[in-house]
Amino acid sequence: MLFDTQDVSGALTRSDTADGADVSYNPGGMAPGSAHSVELTYADSTGASETRTWSFTVAGSSGEETLMTIEIDGANVTITWTPATGALEESDDLLDWNAVAGSPSSPYAVAPTGEAKYYRVMQ
Repeated sequence: MLFDTQDVSGALTRSDTADGADVSYNPGGMAPGSAHSVELTYADSTGASETRTWSFTVAGSSGEETLMTIEIDGANVTITWTPATGALEESDDLLDWNAVAGSPSSPYAVAPTGEAKYYRVMQ
């Protein structure tokens, strides 16, 4: 396996499974906004070699940190973020995140409903 063109095969953790194997690699701390590439070469049960490649970018911004404030404003909750770029997302359980309808900009006011609502800004 190559991670950012460096051979990391010796650092892989492998677990045999009924379907073949699970392989994992922990590259350590990756800076927010940093881009990376992975190339994985493996052999199937017939000995035929396969290579898969993909790229990803670590969530967050490599520059200025986002500051988000949430305040009660009368009957509404007002969410403000700086810098004002980015997409506001919401969740009911901190597991499933969805873009807030209408792609709101900062500040965003919403009437509270339900038991809990969580918000984050994705840059």
